[in-house]
Amino acid sequence: MDATFTETLSFHGRLAIYKNWGDSDDATASGMLIDANRAHQPSSSNLWVDRVYVDWIPEGLPVPLAITIGRQPSTEGPPFEFKENRLRQSTYPAHLFNGESDGIVATLGLERYTGIAEMGLRFGYSKFYHSDDDNNMGSAFPFLDDGEAGDSNVFGILFESEIPGLPDSLAVLSYAMVRDLPSSMIGPTLDEPAGTPANMDLGDMNVWGAHIQARNILDSGTDIFFSYGGNESSPNGTAQYEYGLLSSNGLEARTGSSIYAGARYTIPFEPLNRPKIGFEFNHGSRYWFSMTMGGTDLFNKLATRGDAYDLYYIQPVNQYLFFRAGFMHISYDYTGSGFYMGEPDATNAILDNYYLLMDVRF
Repeated sequence: MDATFTETLSFHGRLAIYKNWGDSDDATASGMLIDANRAHQPSSSNLWVDRVYVDWIPEGLPVPLAITIGRQPSTEGPPFEFKENRLRQSTYPAHLFNGESDGIVATLGLERYTGIAEMGLRFGYSKFYHSDDDNNMGSAFPFLDDGEAGDSNVFGILFESEIPGLPDSLAVLSYAMVRDLPSSMIGPTLDEPAGTPANMDLGDMNVWGAHIQARNILDSGTDIFFSYGGNESSPNGTAQYEYGLLSSNGLEARTGSSIYAGARYTIPFEPLNRPKIGFEFNHGSRYWFSMTMGGTDLFNKLATRGDAYDLYYIQPVNQYLFFRAGFMHISYDYTGSGFYMGEPDATNAILDNYYLLMDVRF
């Protein structure tokens, strides 16, 4: 959904439905269904708001400024457009953040001062979690009290630019501070006194990353990308059910890292409408954590603590229709991928996924 009111004010929105065929269960999502992934995990036949925001460019300022207010374009970011066979969909590289997010982002345009295309500096604020006690039933059910779990806020800064001398490219540096991550446990432990809050703040998390990508390198039909991510926890000593922030006791600070790389090649064969073949790989360390719970894949691939291999083939039929066949193999080294609570334990779990996608656009 798009509407342009004036040259400096526009609206953008997108609704989504994601469900398993004929599923009658109330909640069918793999993992936890939260506000950040309701449109990107299988749930019900409801329509969900993936994004709905206003872009405003104030006039008369000495520096070009754009303000984006609302449910942000924060899902399916670079380099997902390669695999999804479409234009860029999100402000943020998907390696660090891929989820539905309510917030405010201010973008300073720097291209006129540097002469480098698409250069800009973004400052963002969003809310990762908000508790308004609407499930608190008072003293009759003290285990439902989540009064100690306040708001979890995210403050971020991003610098992005086209790579000089490399047309149709992108480079992004990102840093975000996540404050007051909440526990996700229901009720106190058995040895905690009555009235202990069901949820509590566990501490803070810092995440950072660098992402580069380019299309059609040297007119070869090859698109490539590489992304690095890092994170560091700052626990506050709180733990519930022996689940603290990336630890069992909430005392140790942890650091994690991940790499994500891939390539896509357009096969110059006109009888098959120039199909594409692509491969992606990502590796995460023991304490790697990314805010990618809104990924459209069922397994939060980019949060993997271990190795993930993703091979796909895109077959265009016409300008409206294409098919994508793929195979994903994930080899987990540690438990708890995508989960910021608890001490990751060693594992040798394997996950294989085969799929066929039909994509129609009009």
